[in-house]
Amino acid sequence: MPDLSHSRTPAVSRSPATAHTGEAQGGAEAVDAPQQDSRPALAKGRRYVLTAEDNQGYESATWTKVAKDHGMLDKHLVAFNQHVGTVDEGLSEHGLQPVPRLDAGVEIYIPSTDEILFSQCSHKADGDLARATALFNGIAQGPQLAVLRTARERASGAVGVGYGTPGDKGIFYTQNPALAGASEKRSQTIDGEKEYRVNWGSDFWKCSVFMHDVVYSAGYKPDLTDNKHYRLAGHLQLSGQYREVAVSNARPGNCWQRFGGTRSDESHNAVLSSFVEVEDLGDDTEKWSFTIIGAESDRAAESERSHIMKKGTNETTDGKKIRFFDPKGKR
Repeated sequence: MPDLSHSRTPAVSRSPATAHTGEAQGGAEAVDAPQQDSRPALAKGRRYVLTAEDNQGYESATWTKVAKDHGMLDKHLVAFNQHVGTVDEGLSEHGLQPVPRLDAGVEIYIPSTDEILFSQCSHKADGDLARATALFNGIAQGPQLAVLRTARERASGAVGVGYGTPGDKGIFYTQNPALAGASEKRSQTIDGEKEYRVNWGSDFWKCSVFMHDVVYSAGYKPDLTDNKHYRLAGHLQLSGQYREVAVSNARPGNCWQRFGGTRSDESHNAVLSSFVEVEDLGDDTEKWSFTIIGAESDRAAESERSHIMKKGTNETTDGKKIRFFDPKGKR
């Protein structure tokens, strides 16, 4: 079973006034997020009924598949679905009927980015509600929450598939009309949003495309080069559109770079989706652990990362650098 220690939501009791309503469909339905008087107002989660296509034959693979389709790790999905008997650890439920196992026809709760983030803030604050709320509100005041919400959205569904190396039948989707190849003639509406179908080749690594696209769709200025492509992952530290953030101030929703060189296949970009845990290894090194949302070989997805760092630096022991950034301005 996935480790839930960094993704559990604090226990919440639900009153009839905030219970889920409406008839479930074979898709998503908006519902009220759990609220408490002193908590920030959290965006809504939604309910989803598993289909036969979701069922991967065994539960861990099904959790992973459904989570990826919704831009998150399976541990986040599991933490908010304790009504499923095979993962139940006695945590609060979200108004869903208990079921023995995950299967087609089972209704689950898809947590919002806000709910996941508040759970992470609560964990970092050791369960102190006031500190967790202050952490959440601080992230919401800058670009990070908008970027994080957008990263999960763009890592979901068909749009998320397009950021895989081969793309969605060779193309990726973008909301930025300034990109090379974006055209009204090659646009379509997905989940109520206009998306341009762009083809830069089926073997094109799209990590920087995903990160800059997220920044654009979140309402901030990405770094667009003279040839109407985005600045490459290994050049992000040179950008005039981003400011670097020290690891001590890194927050979910920062942009992220693993620098290994300036060529297109030497570095990586993504969006930081957790706090960075720093573990002192007792010598001249420390371990940085965190999660990111970014383009992978088959689609955009969330993943867990860790690096052994030279203590007091942003350099890894294998010669790379880890950096965090925020976009400087709104577009």
